[in-house]
Amino acid sequence: MIFVDRFSTLDDLTGVDRGDKMKLLEALAVVGRFSAFEVDNVMAHPITELLKGPYLEVTGGTYPWTNVRLTDEGAALLADAKGL
Repeated sequence: MIFVDRFSTLDDLTGVDRGDKMKLLEALAVVGRFSAFEVDNVMAHPITELLKGPYLEVTGGTYPWTNVRLTDEGAALLADAKGL
């Protein structure tokens, strides 16, 4: 039996996707948390904007983790972007 331990989908984002708010929102909706060590200078500003806006809510976490939850507004934004 093989177990794969996965902490985040943020590491899967490459290039311009690392600074794309929608890509970051989608990734954070899936994983529900991020580490201070994962967020680089490209991601920092868009993630800060998402946390200040109505799309993500901080639900806790112990350093270095920040737990987040997609709000209803965030879910609606992702659904609109996917054409659902």
